Amino acid sequence: MSRLLKEITEIKSGLTVNHLNFIKSNQFLAYLQVKDFDEWGNLQNINEIKKIEPYFYREYVLRENDILFAAKGTRNYAVTFKRKNFDAIASSSFFVIKVNKDFVQPDFLCWYLNNSIAQNYFKTVSKGVITPSVTKEELSYLEVKIPPINEQENIACLSKLIKKENALVKKIEEKKSKFIEHLIYRKIKNTSK
Repeated sequence: MSRLLKEITEIKSGLTVNHLNFIKSNQFLAYLQVKDFDEWGNLQNINEIKKIEPYFYREYVLRENDILFAAKGTRNYAVTFKRKNFDAIASSSFFVIKVNKDFVQPDFLCWYLNNSIAQNYFKTVSKGVITPSVTKEELSYLEVKIPPINEQENIACLSKLIKKENALVKKIEEKKSKFIEHLIYRKIKNTSK
């Protein structure tokens, strides 16, 4: 079965927040920006995320399994929001996609938005030279091929495992590089005595 994204979701824009509202107190909303996610869509250090006053923005708080789609820039990616002991809102660089779970599972749709077919579509429809962006209308007209729910769950599970593997491989490569650098430094240090 195929559906347009607008037929199975509700798409809203993230918010632009005046920088004067950023705070450092214990009661806050995390203001999620594109830079807060790594290349696999993992949320980075919460301590480095901008925080804003919660009182004015409660109606925009993300819900578990909302999808954030980075619409601006050369890297259009999607992440499924998972609450991690804090409330958050999305910046205006994102579209917030609320999924109709009768048709599609959020983690499957997130995978679909990140796959090469969807990414090629975004490249063809994005506008702008300096900062390309995908409009809400263009996003809403993405055709989504929807398998049965159990297949969606299997695809989403496999996608999570691949992300974990990629993150582990990167950590191993970083540690290996540091180890080799340390060995070379020790060798140089010992030969210069």
